[in-house]
Amino acid sequence: KNRIERCASVRSPVLVLGEPGTGKTLAARLIHEASVRSNGPLIAVSCRKLNPEDAAELILGATNLRESDSDVGGSGGVHFADGGTLILRDLDTLPEAVQDVVASYLSRVQSSSAGAFPNTRIVATTRSSSGDTEGGAGLSPKLMKCFRDVVRLPSLADRPKDILPLAEAMLDRSSREPPRLTETACHALVAMPFRRNNVAELREVLDLAARISDNQEIRAEHILGGAGEEGAVPGVDLIGSPLVSFISRSVVLRLLRISSVVGYGVVILLCLVFASTTLGLVANSAIWAVWEPVVFGLFLLVGPIWCTICPLSVVGRAVKRVKSLCRPVPDWMVVHGPWLTIVGFVAIVGSERVFHMTKNPIPSGVMLATLVAAAVFFGVIYRREVWCRHLCPLGRLAVALAPASPLQLTAQRSICVSSCQTHECYKGTLTIPGCTVYHHPLETAQAHHCKLCMDCLHSCPHGSVRIEARAPLRAIWNLDTNSSGVALFGYAVSLLALALLLPVRFPDCAKPVPFTIACLLSVLAGVGLRRAVGGLIGAGHRDAEGVTQVGFGLMILGWGVLMMSQLANIPVLAGSRIVLSRSELMLTWAPTGLAGLVVVQLMVLAATTAAALFTLRHIRLVAATSRDAPSMVRWRVVQLVFVVYAVVAVFLIV
Repeated sequence: KNRIERCASVRSPVLVLGEPGTGKTLAARLIHEASVRSNGPLIAVSCRKLNPEDAAELILGATNLRESDSDVGGSGGVHFADGGTLILRDLDTLPEAVQDVVASYLSRVQSSSAGAFPNTRIVATTRSSSGDTEGGAGLSPKLMKCFRDVVRLPSLADRPKDILPLAEAMLDRSSREPPRLTETACHALVAMPFRRNNVAELREVLDLAARISDNQEIRAEHILGGAGEEGAVPGVDLIGSPLVSFISRSVVLRLLRISSVVGYGVVILLCLVFASTTLGLVANSAIWAVWEPVVFGLFLLVGPIWCTICPLSVVGRAVKRVKSLCRPVPDWMVVHGPWLTIVGFVAIVGSERVFHMTKNPIPSGVMLATLVAAAVFFGVIYRREVWCRHLCPLGRLAVALAPASPLQLTAQRSICVSSCQTHECYKGTLTIPGCTVYHHPLETAQAHHCKLCMDCLHSCPHGSVRIEARAPLRAIWNLDTNSSGVALFGYAVSLLALALLLPVRFPDCAKPVPFTIACLLSVLAGVGLRRAVGGLIGAGHRDAEGVTQVGFGLMILGWGVLMMSQLANIPVLAGSRIVLSRSELMLTWAPTGLAGLVVVQLMVLAATTAAALFTLRHIRLVAATSRDAPSMVRWRVVQLVFVVYAVVAVFLIV
């Protein structure tokens, strides 16, 4: 404010710098209104829309771009704004030759006596926060020297204290009865990076939130960050492929979901009622030797496909149709959801080891029945699927791995913004419910929250929703701080995965008390690791996104270690052995036999380590584009953490 007032008191040209959407044109207007020429005309010209061949003539009245010292005509913008202010928006979009003509004009104005030129104040804006050519603004050196007074507007992410007042003001102007922001919605807004259009992006987010909210209250689930094509990873549309077309049919999905519920129920029944029989033992083996390894593998290799037909989700939705109180998601669940899922994950893996579920059907059946009861309970109490979005440990694991998978659900922004007013893909229709996990297909940057239930494919009246195949891993380095809660889960579960391998090297750790202590300490170590990574690369907001992205990258390694534990439950691998015949080239101490399980585990770990390091490299390259990018040494330390993690995993199993 003080800078604007000071610039308003002088006659010299002013340059306003800032990222798109920071309010540069508004600042130029304020400079005009605070000056002595406030009663004069105010004209704004978008240089981006000018024809380069006519730009100098339209701005200055010049007849020849190369004759910058020729007499100036009387038909340019500087003449129409005589006695007032001429705003040249996006001046850096003009060719350098035209910029030099403008620079020559400004130089002659400053060196000439009053009255020789129109009494017009020129205020120019650029597309970036840097004025020099190297910074990306594209102003010629000659033109840059003409601006002695410069106003720099910080991005919205650099002034988080302004986000909520701006949001309240925008909502107040939107209608006579503006919706109210809840506390969790305020937290979600402040956590957004706003790296695309700043204030304009904030307005887009609030407009969409007001349209999709169920009443006069905007909650955290209505704040959709990344609702733009810039956040999406390019992919190939799979809707037209025969396999996806077949699976996405409502009849096929219904049959798959019914089959999963029936199979789940049969397994629970056999484990509880026929525990001591062969049927009970086979059912229990199906849980730990088939079902769980397959589901864990699908999460990384394909995506949250299992969540599409998960029996917990199916049963919860079925009960909801009969009876539901439809209460909104409580704020405490949104805020503490990551911690609740971490505790749930620890409870599941801890119970698995403490009660020896891989060999005892009854504890396995009790655990599965408890999960069903939890899904039914929360389905009856709350609207949509609160269990799946905020509380399910397996669902949170799917979310943490989804950015690395090759599938994403997205929508065409041009259609959703211009053609759609009802947003039935999110709010639902009379026959198809709204998004069960509070995810809008337009929220492409946060597509990993989607559980691929495919309801929006059928409810969207414009055919905007698409399922795409993308390059694996690439979505991780496009994530922002809105995913920090999932990243916390990634840090904690990755360290917990190492604790699951401790009994292999240290058999005493298999006892209930030492194993429980090891699990709790590993979770605390994961939280400490997140803070340590934040201390290394968390200097700025862009780097805070890097901390989130590193957590997702570490989760790839964590998935590898989790799969190592799951592979140990497969009898065929656990009992196999690879025998090598000794040759003359082999060292005397080299083993001639290796356990087949260890070989497969090492192959999985090697693949995930390579993928995690590859991901970390690209996260560093993206972070290097920020102004306060961490040094290479700090990134080398993070890389070393990944390598040490893999080495520890090898030590525990070999």
